Formats: sequence, structure tokens, C-alpha cells
Amino acid sequence: MTFSGTHDNWLHSAFSVGDVINKVGIGVIAYWAAAAVYEKRHPSQDNAAAREEHPQVNAHISP
Repeated sequence: MTFSGTHDNWLHSAFSVGDVINKVGIGVIAYWAAAAVYEKRHPSQDNAAAREEHPQVNAHISP
């Protein structure tokens, strides 16, 4: 397809790159949100803030 006599491969490529960036960005945000929720519900043993907030979960670990 031509637009005003020029070839529009660059336009198609730009939209494709933008679409990929958009999908990756949404995926990263969803991953971070899920990781934050999971960490809050299941505190890890190597997180000092989680040890302070949930001492009963990690009572066997000394700081």
C-alpha cells in the first residue's frame, strides 16, 4: 500500500515496535504487581522488612 506515493514499510515497522513495547510494558507491570502481592502474602526469608513485619513466620532465622 502506498501513501502519497511513498512506501509505508517504516510506518508498519514503527507501529509493530510500538505494539511490542506496549505488550511487554503491560506484562512487566502485571508481573511486578503479582510479585508484590505474593511477597506480602508469603514473606521470603531473605527480606529483612518481611522478617520484622512477620516474626512468627521466620522465627527460626536470626538477623
